[in-house]
Amino acid sequence: MFSLRSRFGIPGVIAVIALVFAMLGGAYAASSSHRSHKKGTPGLNSKQIKEVKKIAGSVPGTPGPQGAAGANGSQGSKGDKGDKGDKGDKGDKGDKGDKGEPGMVQPGETLPEGATLTGAWTVPDAAGSPFTAPFMADGAQAFVSVSFQIPLAVPPSFVVVRSEEDKSAEGCAGTVGEFGELEGGAVADSGTLCVYLTSPTAAFFAPLPTIVALNPETTEEPGVGATGVVLRVECEREEGCVSVKGVWAVTG
Repeated sequence: MFSLRSRFGIPGVIAVIALVFAMLGGAYAASSSHRSHKKGTPGLNSKQIKEVKKIAGSVPGTPGPQGAAGANGSQGSKGDKGDKGDKGDKGDKGDKGDKGEPGMVQPGETLPEGATLTGAWTVPDAAGSPFTAPFMADGAQAFVSVSFQIPLAVPPSFVVVRSEEDKSAEGCAGTVGEFGELEGGAVADSGTLCVYLTSPTAAFFAPLPTIVALNPETTEEPGVGATGVVLRVECEREEGCVSVKGVWAVTG
């Protein structure tokens, strides 16, 4: 079947229709030449014009260039509150923190087993020493009080660690070097009070004095109490002794 659309395409069809209406309009104008110019204009009548516009409007034209961006619109109203989210997974367990220092002592509280207390001690300088270093004359004595911040459940054993020892004393893992340097720290086994002599002058001037532990309740009987100890530092050497100092450690 003959088809104008397949033969000429849509623009061709429009052109043919327009030509037909133009010819009809010309014929109409020739037959109506007696009419007044005010009543009509030679060419297509209004109905024909509408038909041509209708046909032309059904054919899409070439898209024009993109227009400029419009101004930002006003801010919209606040939206509704969203639904509550799902409960999250349980987190991993944190690492155990370091053990804190001993706090205030409560009545009846004792040092827990395995816990350690430490402190420092020193012997007052001897008057009239012929040396620049602290010195104790033969027969001199000094008393040093050591108190435990937290009482022990039972009195500990007493061990002195001196610089002339090759190994650490039993129950005391720290050692004292030739010049009084403490190696391994102030440590003590459970149930032991370790007294470390750290005088740096011991190797140059004189021997170390003797240290005896006295019960703090009597200061006459040997031994260590549950709350502390009194150190009796005494020199029984004709050439005199070095006036010592040091640190101590006790473990429950």
